[in-house]
Amino acid sequence: MATEGDRSIAHMWMRGTQTGPFTVFPPGGKPVAFPPTGREFAVRHGHVIRFRDGLSAEHIAVRDDLGFRRHRAAGVMTPEWGS
Repeated sequence: MATEGDRSIAHMWMRGTQTGPFTVFPPGGKPVAFPPTGREFAVRHGHVIRFRDGLSAEHIAVRDDLGFRRHRAAGVMTPEWGS
């Protein structure tokens, strides 16, 4: 993590084992839950946070969603999600 002025930037990994459903919230659609795979995963994240008066005023996140989709078995994800 690095900070300069009113902005901080962080690079991180989210790692774990998918033991519960993974729910996505498509814009304008109903939530879709995918069953757990029981598999381990690791997904990279990048975050930029701008602060104002000591509080977070803006947050930009970049995730490796394709990497997470690869974690899922081929054919499990539906074309409606992430296309």
